[in-house]
Amino acid sequence: MSKKKCNRKKCKDIKKGLKDVKKGRITTYKSIDEWEHEYTIWKNMHPIRYKIQQVYYSIRRFPVKIVDFFLYDIKAFIQRGRRGFAQRDTWGFDSYLAKVISEGIDSLIKELHGHPCDLKNLKQWKSILKKISKTFKTTIKIDDNELDYIATNVKDKVKFRNKLKRINKKIKKKHGYKTKVMTEQESLAYEEGWELFQSYYFNLYD
Repeated sequence: MSKKKCNRKKCKDIKKGLKDVKKGRITTYKSIDEWEHEYTIWKNMHPIRYKIQQVYYSIRRFPVKIVDFFLYDIKAFIQRGRRGFAQRDTWGFDSYLAKVISEGIDSLIKELHGHPCDLKNLKQWKSILKKISKTFKTTIKIDDNELDYIATNVKDKVKFRNKLKRINKKIKKKHGYKTKVMTEQESLAYEEGWELFQSYYFNLYD
């Protein structure tokens, strides 16, 4: 980006916009996107000031990070030990449960000594458990916006999938991160894992 002459009033507006954004409000600018555009221009005009600003904020936030570790992490550790989950886990309880279930089933696979009566052997039971574990790992990726899931019973799913791909392409171009749309086979395997989890829920023990 070519350098522009610094406008003192404009720089003041951008710095005020930074404070407004941090407080969750937009007053100087109509939107966050408008402020981000102006802030990018300001960074290019003042690279040294920008670096000094980043160092300042890092030093300023360091005590807060230390407090966060001792107060929140230790509190969460105690809560999980007492009841299996922490208060902060409920902020994203779907992701927390998906991680616990997938890792728990992976551990169960290693410790197995038997299998449900309707199955032929231990190998078949392990195969089912791996499918369930994979489904919950996929759930985490969906929740993190790494994957887009389209149910196999959705009407015009091909049209919907192509539309999602176009949207994701625009998001990648604008924001730099990519979300992959799951294929028909991936969606089927994902749904199968949920069905197996429901069917064998009461068999998840060793």
